[in-house]
Amino acid sequence: MQAMSEEEKQKYQEEKLKLKEVFRDEDVKHFPVIVKASTAGTLETLLQETDKLIKGLYRVNVIDYSVGPITEGDLNNAHQTGAVIFGFDVPCTPVVQRSAEAQGVCVKQHKLIYKYVEDIENYVHDVRREIQEE
Repeated sequence: MQAMSEEEKQKYQEEKLKLKEVFRDEDVKHFPVIVKASTAGTLETLLQETDKLIKGLYRVNVIDYSVGPITEGDLNNAHQTGAVIFGFDVPCTPVVQRSAEAQGVCVKQHKLIYKYVEDIENYVHDVRREIQEE
């Protein structure tokens, strides 16, 4: 496993704080996500893996999903719902990336399905633990 750089650690902490606010506002253990994939087959697999993450203590809610690049429309949707965008082998242009940062939208890119699943599980676990500690 590759260690995270200081910049990645900082971004990870910022993203956890954003998710913490999502949980606090709703007072429900939901984790809203938008899933973007390069192909329909990959998208179907990602959605199946996401469905497996629905457990009694929390729910991963896929609020939108599609095949293709991450767009401004995805950012607007994520900004309005507090969702995190998970892109799987899809492009995210520098313009869209800057717009995401300006809006405070978290965009995560993955190329391995198990990393996608791990990432979602880690976010939810970390945010839930921090809320319980308060």
